Amino acid sequence: SDLWANREFLLSLSMVFTAVLSIVSWDSVFPDRTDCMILSQMPVRTRTVMAAKLTTILGAFLITITAANAATGLFFPLSSMASGTVLRAYAAHGVSILAASAFVFFTFLAVQALLIHLLPYRHWKRISAWIQLGALFTVLFGFFLVPPISAPGVLTSPAHHRIVALVPSF
Repeated sequence: SDLWANREFLLSLSMVFTAVLSIVSWDSVFPDRTDCMILSQMPVRTRTVMAAKLTTILGAFLITITAANAATGLFFPLSSMASGTVLRAYAAHGVSILAASAFVFFTFLAVQALLIHLLPYRHWKRISAWIQLGALFTVLFGFFLVPPISAPGVLTSPAHHRIVALVPSF
């Protein structure tokens, strides 16, 4: 039971760090009008600028995951290994952390891209700031208010079906 709670906690923690990164870097991911005005005067292709932005944000994503999971990535798979090889335990832990973090990171990028395409620029700047603030509070409150139901029997209980479906770390 403690093992399941620890796994859920480590997944949630990594997801929170990644969500905070994507929320904090919200305004710098996609080029805005100022970027377009300045960069259009330079002899740099749009594809090169977008590749540089994408490389930078993916680099920040990988650094955040590595920093948030460096110690636990080394020690937790050894302590949680029930059966199987050490390599399998490390691979399972690494893949689950990477997948959970990528899910959160790219979900926030998709929300931002959707807002950019749906809203006029003047409304997007105002609404985007409120959505960014709401997302940050939702992520942080969600992390601290998750009920302690991380056990195999409790997770499959029909009484907890709704919360399990709503909380991504479960």
